[in-house]
Amino acid sequence: MADCQKCGATLPEDARFCVDCGAEIETDEAVEVSSVQTISGLETVMPGSIPTPDPDKFGPDEILEAGAVVAGQYEIERVLGQGGMGVVYKAKERETGETVALKLINSKYVRNEKAVDRLIAEGLTTRKIAHESVVRIYGIGRDGDRPYIAMEYIDGVPLHVWRGQKMANNESVPVRVAGQIIKEVLNGLQAAHAEGVIHRDLKPENIMLIGEPSETSAKIRIVDFGIALATKANTQSGTGTGLGTQLYMAPEQIRNANAANAAADLYSVSKIFYELIVGVLPTGHWQPPSDGRSDVPQGIDALIAQGLKANRDARPQSAAEYRELMIRAFNAGRKPGPGPRPKLRPRPAPKPQTDREPGFANFFKGRTWKFWAWLAVGVFVALMLLSPDFWVAFEQSYYESQY
Repeated sequence: MADCQKCGATLPEDARFCVDCGAEIETDEAVEVSSVQTISGLETVMPGSIPTPDPDKFGPDEILEAGAVVAGQYEIERVLGQGGMGVVYKAKERETGETVALKLINSKYVRNEKAVDRLIAEGLTTRKIAHESVVRIYGIGRDGDRPYIAMEYIDGVPLHVWRGQKMANNESVPVRVAGQIIKEVLNGLQAAHAEGVIHRDLKPENIMLIGEPSETSAKIRIVDFGIALATKANTQSGTGTGLGTQLYMAPEQIRNANAANAAADLYSVSKIFYELIVGVLPTGHWQPPSDGRSDVPQGIDALIAQGLKANRDARPQSAAEYRELMIRAFNAGRKPGPGPRPKLRPRPAPKPQTDREPGFANFFKGRTWKFWAWLAVGVFVALMLLSPDFWVAFEQSYYESQY
């Protein structure tokens, strides 16, 4: 047993959040992400995860071979993966020829009507969401005793696989690329929340990347609203705590699954955002992302910190608000470019060069009458001064003036 350092409440040994105040409990033991499994049971695990169903979980009659037909319209091609309660196949719709991802629940859980209802509710609520960042649902029903959901087949990779590839290559995810991914996730969540649908299990495994994201574009699909319920008509009762993946789950949802609202999804978004930038989950006394990266604006630190508040009322209250705060943080953190160049006074155009003949002939071109007049006076004076008769007359005149 331990006590919460924030409010003093007595806690179980394995508690990660305080049941009273929601504060995260510090631990010296590292959490193995691979050892923590979702217990939603309805996740769609796409290519790159589990190539064949686990024989310990699924009997021979649960594994459909290629060519098998489900509900008279979906022809199985191969296994894509599995969740805790079902297998996902790549199939073809026989009438249209369209490729779909077909989710079938394990017959072991068919007797649990709540699980069936949750599976049906997943398809019905998700089908209301019309947004390019949310996986499309084509059909939902039962094949005998087995419920199924036919959804959009996504030729992409889960976000955690893409991020793992970056880390394996010693590459960091550029902060603006991470921001672009998060922006598209927020766009999809905004459409879902507008329909009263809360995801409740948002994590990198449930975000599919289509193509390579960039600073200006990222194509994604949010999958597995498997534990999302329409808040306008909640079908759950009680205070179950077994929904979602606790590594990314909001503290109030751990205490009471029905307490999850839009702010709970944004708590998960904040954890995913931090993990994309830093490479690890924020646990304990986590460092702001900008501590280790000079390209992260401090406004992003503040946004993630706000999104991870234990008090859900202190977080952003909508996906639109979160997106606006993120865009402001990026704009405020953008380095200013070079200012406008000073205007220079235009140089006067050079005077056109006149064609001038070389030699003495150039002396006579372009001369005015004044020039010639003064030249004539100068020549006359020079001639007078140089004449011997002038000096004789000047000398005689000088002597006569003396006597």
